[in-house]
Amino acid sequence: PHEIQSEATLSDNRPLLVRVIYTDKHKEGQDTSFLFEEEKLLDQIANILALKLNQILAIRELRKKQKFLDEANQIADIGHWELRLDPEHLYLSDKLKEIFELAPEESPSPNKVLSYFKEGTHRQKVANAFERAIKKGEPDDLEVKIITAKGNERWVRTVGDPEFCNGRCIRVYG
Repeated sequence: PHEIQSEATLSDNRPLLVRVIYTDKHKEGQDTSFLFEEEKLLDQIANILALKLNQILAIRELRKKQKFLDEANQIADIGHWELRLDPEHLYLSDKLKEIFELAPEESPSPNKVLSYFKEGTHRQKVANAFERAIKKGEPDDLEVKIITAKGNERWVRTVGDPEFCNGRCIRVYG
């Protein structure tokens, strides 16, 4: 009669047990049972804790997979990128920064990255492909020249794939 508990299950199937215990000494005959509302509150607390712990577990797993992906791409000499459109945010992997000869801490704007593609047909191909991706949902696969941040000319293959939500492009990645 002096304790209640609630159990929830984590995403990895481990149980989460939350227990509340009266620690004060009570006189004999004093009611120490918990109210129905207290039991429901404890159930809600256990569920909220399970949600938060599941979120932490998911973030850990995502970081582990991202590290593995980054290492695999480094070995394969492949960079990856993502441009979120609302709000606009560009992510470039470390390998891609290395290919463009950018400093690891550098975070260039999308227009700055576009300026690294060799002026003329190469830059225009990339700009047109990006526009088609956003407006029509067309993926692209191009081989074009870049002029790196250090002025070196290189051939690169760029692949991009748009992602739509409710008929609107929300990001392009590749």
